[in-house]
Amino acid sequence: MKKISMLLLVFSIFLIGCSESKVPPAEDTYLIEIYKPNPENRTELVKIARIENASTLTTTYLTAGLVNYEHGALKKAIEDFDKVIAQDPKNEVAFYYRALAKYNLSRFDDAIKDIDELVKMQPENPAVYALRALFKYGKKDLTGTLKDYDKSIELSPKNLSLYFSRADLKVELKNVNGAIEDMNKVLEINPNSAKAYIYRADFKFSKNDFKGAEADYTKATEVDPNNELAYAYRGIVKLTIYKDSAGAIKDFDKSIQIKPNEVAHTFRAQILMDKKDYENAIKDLDSALKINPNYVTALVLRGAIRFGPLRNLQGALEDNNKAIELEPNNALYYTYRGDVKAEMGDEEGSQGDYAKAEALDPNVWSLR
Repeated sequence: MKKISMLLLVFSIFLIGCSESKVPPAEDTYLIEIYKPNPENRTELVKIARIENASTLTTTYLTAGLVNYEHGALKKAIEDFDKVIAQDPKNEVAFYYRALAKYNLSRFDDAIKDIDELVKMQPENPAVYALRALFKYGKKDLTGTLKDYDKSIELSPKNLSLYFSRADLKVELKNVNGAIEDMNKVLEINPNSAKAYIYRADFKFSKNDFKGAEADYTKATEVDPNNELAYAYRGIVKLTIYKDSAGAIKDFDKSIQIKPNEVAHTFRAQILMDKKDYENAIKDLDSALKINPNYVTALVLRGAIRFGPLRNLQGALEDNNKAIELEPNNALYYTYRGDVKAEMGDEEGSQGDYAKAEALDPNVWSLR
């Protein structure tokens, strides 16, 4: 799911702004402690403050919970919020941040229970359902996630970010047509959304509607001439579908001119590789991986050039190792690494990789 942090920030501001729940004064005094991670050992916590004789829970546990949460002392924060909620079962801020703390500890079911309480308190707040959708997605409850996005959109039908999130989810649920419908809705609300045209183009491409995809990428360049990804993706269509290298490289050049990005650098490198300009192809791939060290397409392509034309077997091995680390279930990558190991004289390692590839996909050799 994309750009979740902004959703949480907006929700946090909204929730705190609308909460009128106050923690009642306590009869006794309290002692609280504030922690942060040890910079030398992030698994340890260091006490950085101690407050004694605080007279109310408002000034103690809620404040402590918020500070501990910000410092990453999540278990301590949960303990603080527990005390607040025990005294004030309707404290929305405490429920919200306790849910976030539990979510960040991968305690998805517990986090969802806290959001369920918020739903009871704010049943007409679309942000609550969107947050619960995020938590349900964390536990891979895709059907439940979709249901909450549906409810959030019902309550806030002009919130474009919700349509993008739901579209991504629909693709995971193999409902590409539904994802396209969501982008159609976004474009009804905002006809100048380059992001929506790019999303819809991606979805059309996945359905082999290549002309439709190219048209949407083109439209994205028209509504936002400085959108580097629109040019990069259109270049991919021209290169891979229409075999128009000249048109593709113009798009890649334009994309990089606007803003260097791993996509344009990588696919321009493919054209250079086909032209046997390996030196500049490697430069493009190095640039791509400097921008995004985890861009697998660039790693695989650089590994192929290092293995073949450049005969840099160690470099090829490193690239393929990294690709497999990032995508351990991709059968093809094991065959590539197997080739490298065979060339390096590691027959046992090579055969092990080939066996792994075949175990992942018995038809892997037909894909090469």
